[in-house]
Amino acid sequence: MKRTRGLVAALTILVAPGYAWADNTSSVDAYSMMPGAPAAEATVSNAAPTTVNRWYVAGWLQPHRSYCVQTYGGADFDTSTSTGNTNTILALYGADATTLKDNGVNDDIGTEPRGWALSRVCFATGDVEEKVYIRVSAGVPGSSFKVRTQLIETTLFSNWFFSGSDYISFTLIRNTTSEAVQYGIRWRNAAGSEVAHDFGILPANGSIALNARAYPGVVTAIAGTVDIVHIGPPDALVASTTVLSTTTGLSFDAPFNTRRTY
Repeated sequence: MKRTRGLVAALTILVAPGYAWADNTSSVDAYSMMPGAPAAEATVSNAAPTTVNRWYVAGWLQPHRSYCVQTYGGADFDTSTSTGNTNTILALYGADATTLKDNGVNDDIGTEPRGWALSRVCFATGDVEEKVYIRVSAGVPGSSFKVRTQLIETTLFSNWFFSGSDYISFTLIRNTTSEAVQYGIRWRNAAGSEVAHDFGILPANGSIALNARAYPGVVTAIAGTVDIVHIGPPDALVASTTVLSTTTGLSFDAPFNTRRTY
C-alpha cells in the first residue's frame, strides 16, 4: 500500500507542472497555429471571478499572402452549452501581441458565410514576413464554453500566363459573396520575381477581367504565374487565367487554386 501511494505521489510530481505550462491563457504562452491545420479546441470563459482567454501565434507568414482566422463555438462538440452563450470575440495583434493589426477585432461575423455569434478576421501580409497573435474571448458575461479556432490561407495561385507573340492573357476574377471584397493581384516571372501588380475592389457578386498586356512588366516577362490576395472570407473569390492567340485561335485556361491542408 505504501508503495502504491509513493508511485501516485511520484506521478503527481511529474505531471502536475505540465498543466500550468499547457494553458495558453496569455500571449506569452500562446500556442503555435499553422495555416490550414485542424481547428484548435479550448474552453473560454467570461464568468467571474476568472476570465479565460485563449491565445495563438502564427509566425513566418509569407509576404503578400492573405488569411482568415475564424471561430466555431459550441455546436456538436459542446452539447452542455446553450446556443446563446457561444458568442466569441476575436482579436488579431501584430508581432508585439499588443497592437491590433488592421483594426482586427470581430464580435459577430458580418460577411458570408455567417455563423451564429461567431467571429472572423481576414487580413493580408505586407512586404515582409509577419508574425500575428490571435486572442479568443467569450463575449457573454457568465458564459463558459468550448470554442474551435482555425487559421486559413486564402491566397489564390495560378500556374501560368503567357504574353509572347500575339497571345493575350486575361485573368477573370469573380466575387462569390454578397459584400464588396478588396483584392490585390501580382504577376511573377518564371523565377518567381514580381513583374507587375494591381489592386481594386470587386462589388457584391461582381467580376472583372484583367488583360495582362496592359502591364509592361508582364509583356517583358513573357511567361510566369499569378497570385491573388483578398480581404474576404475563404473562397470569397474564384478566378482563372485564359491565354489565347488571336491568329491561331488556340486557347487554354489556368484556374486558380488555394493552398489548404484541411
